[in-house]
Amino acid sequence: MTPQATSIIANNIRLLKKQKKRDIAEWCESEMWIDEKTPFKFRYAPYLKEMIETPMNTDVRRTVYMMFSRGGKTTAMNAVMGYSIAEQPRHIAMMQSKLETAEQFSKEDFQEKLVSNTPCLARLLPEGRTTKNTIRHKMFPGGVLKFVGANTASSLRRIKANLLLADEVDSYEGDDEGDVLKIFWKRGSEYGADTIQICASYPGVAGSSRIWDEMQLSDWRRFNIPCTHCKEWFAPERERDLKWPKGEPELAYIECPFCKAAINERQRREAVSKGKWIATRPFRGVAGFHAGSLIWPHASTSRDSFIADLAREVEDALASSNPPAAMQVIQTTHDAIPYQPEALPRPEPDTIRARAETYNARQALPDGVLWIGAGVDVQQDWLEVTVIGFGMAGQTWALDHCKIIGSSDEQGTWARLQTYLEACKFPHKKLGILPLLQHNAFAKRPKVLVDSGKWPEIVRKFTKKLEARGVYACKGHPSLDADPVHQWYRCKTTLAWVCYVGVNQIKDTVYRLLENNDPSADGYIHFPAMPAYGDDYFGGLVGEEPKRIVKGGKVFSKFETPDGLRNEPLDTMVYARAAFHGSRPRLSETKPAAAKVTFAKSNFLS
Repeated sequence: MTPQATSIIANNIRLLKKQKKRDIAEWCESEMWIDEKTPFKFRYAPYLKEMIETPMNTDVRRTVYMMFSRGGKTTAMNAVMGYSIAEQPRHIAMMQSKLETAEQFSKEDFQEKLVSNTPCLARLLPEGRTTKNTIRHKMFPGGVLKFVGANTASSLRRIKANLLLADEVDSYEGDDEGDVLKIFWKRGSEYGADTIQICASYPGVAGSSRIWDEMQLSDWRRFNIPCTHCKEWFAPERERDLKWPKGEPELAYIECPFCKAAINERQRREAVSKGKWIATRPFRGVAGFHAGSLIWPHASTSRDSFIADLAREVEDALASSNPPAAMQVIQTTHDAIPYQPEALPRPEPDTIRARAETYNARQALPDGVLWIGAGVDVQQDWLEVTVIGFGMAGQTWALDHCKIIGSSDEQGTWARLQTYLEACKFPHKKLGILPLLQHNAFAKRPKVLVDSGKWPEIVRKFTKKLEARGVYACKGHPSLDADPVHQWYRCKTTLAWVCYVGVNQIKDTVYRLLENNDPSADGYIHFPAMPAYGDDYFGGLVGEEPKRIVKGGKVFSKFETPDGLRNEPLDTMVYARAAFHGSRPRLSETKPAAAKVTFAKSNFLS
């Protein structure tokens, strides 16, 4: 045979091999790379194989991934997109929660992590902006890929695709045109049975979780692992199976729900490598995958095991200033189950008043007080002031509460407020006299915050001249998720600094701490048995009605004031606590006869 004939035959063989379509699992292991040095192999995460293969099954209409955070959802969707571009060209649409998030996904997760590391895709989708290749629109032989945002539902009208991928669906917010996910699924209707639908997310809040609703339609597959000891198969669950001695998370282990034997970290990872998906419901066209982070296949990057890290994260959450919020993160991102918010209790004023203690700050401060702050609420005919002492472990003491009668537009009223603030000098048997106001205070390190929401010009003229002594104007931020001290800005007319306060966050903390009746507990709020702290004070302190609001898949508190309620005691406490947040003192006791106050970039009190 001549060399020319040999070359022709070899070329024909190569063409025949190229024409043979590989299945997606074979393509992933032969073409995909994790990075430029590491080829993709299913042994790194065995549970991914069925997740990636299932959408390509012609019997499957939709595939649902309700997985723990960083559990491989993005890898699975990238694999399906990459295979479709290289082997089975389609019209593809990928939807993220917002347009800017879609652009970020396109650049970082798709282009950099998938295309750049996969040679066959890099040839089809070369880097660089062209008329056929932009961040949100990419053309390739036989198909097109578009990245869209769920916040622009109207832009979906022009999209037609037979591979539809909806990522992080529980972060989608409402739209005037209807449920954006249902609108998105309609974009493949003209392709009929050839349309592949995939949605993915870790769940948000019960009752409003899209991914949970999608799972209800599926065969609900759980990833099961074999017990090292009794060989029974089970789907590991953190709340049921993760065990450790209290205070010793480094000794964490998995307890088999059947034989109750302990499974250590090495045995857990070995069991995960042998695991399998098991459907728990009949299949009716929708395949669903649900797993928590206990199937994480890799060793921890810290000095402890992965399960020890998770146990420590749970302990830290339970010991945090806001355990429900911290546990919400663990439940949704680790367990991959929706968070069921607890009803927010409203403390009983009589119960709080009954626990009042015998101390008078004017005569002697409680020993635990290391720092003093105050909040001022402004009404048309009076000013109301609360002075709070702050100590270790988040404990606080109500020191004084008073009303300064007088019109808010009269200079004499503000002069009396200044006199009162200057007179707030409290004796401490260890620390001497602790004054409320400072001299030459650090900029934007408030000791006193004065509400400027109703009469901004009047208040800011007053606070401007006292900023060097730690007196600043503040204003409640309308956002439910605003941080306690959300931001600072300078008033253009008075040049006074104004602090935006996340009032809902602080009120939520106050209500929760008021439920604590243990005076030695972290965050406990102490009150004195004094005439200023009577029925009117405690009625105003806890009179607002807390409501749970779901926004963007997260739960927030919204406080509503009933008609006729005087809520100044709560508002002034909020401003005083915000002053602590803004000043950011780090409190530390050094010797029995002394205490030290420094300033930090962060604080521990919510």
